[in-house]
Amino acid sequence: MNSYRPEEWGASPEQPSTIRPPYLMGTGVVTGEDTDTRPLAPPHSHPDAMLAWCYRGTVWVQLQESMWRLAPGQGVWIPAHTPHTARHERDSTGCYTYIGDSSLITPIEDVTQVLVPRAVQEMLLHLGINDMPTDLRVRIQSVLIEMLQHPSAEAADGWGEVPLPADERVRPLVQAVLADPGDHRSANELFLAHGLHERT
Repeated sequence: MNSYRPEEWGASPEQPSTIRPPYLMGTGVVTGEDTDTRPLAPPHSHPDAMLAWCYRGTVWVQLQESMWRLAPGQGVWIPAHTPHTARHERDSTGCYTYIGDSSLITPIEDVTQVLVPRAVQEMLLHLGINDMPTDLRVRIQSVLIEMLQHPSAEAADGWGEVPLPADERVRPLVQAVLADPGDHRSANELFLAHGLHERT
């Protein structure tokens, strides 16, 4: 995944809301074929809270100072107006569910990991491709929001946030590791290749 400079994060545009009343949410679906090795979009934000979640494969969500690696069923809440970008590995499917602040049970104020149960995943996708009466759709959306914001008893161990260094001297090394995480060189060999000392 590309690393962007602080000024690029600072200039992140805000995209318009995709939620149209009386609806409470909307979900976009992106596959690895849509992005592959390039980010989905340069850093940007949304006026609504967003749940980025993985349906298949591996999805990477990047914020200015951290990155999240999501496997199927894993998601991360991103508060409204928070710059971010994402990339999907080949044969992956990432989903982005937007919910207006007024529809949330509790406000999304922090970037937070969340487990997205399989039944909820399928219903979110079902809503995106099937017609139904408006009142039924709104009722289903309301229940799904409640399920997504209800604390899960299942632990979310073994995944989460990966902090990214802000030091400009380290940026080329970070970009190289993110571009080729399977590189067989040792840490010291990578440091030398980028003119860095291990203390840096």
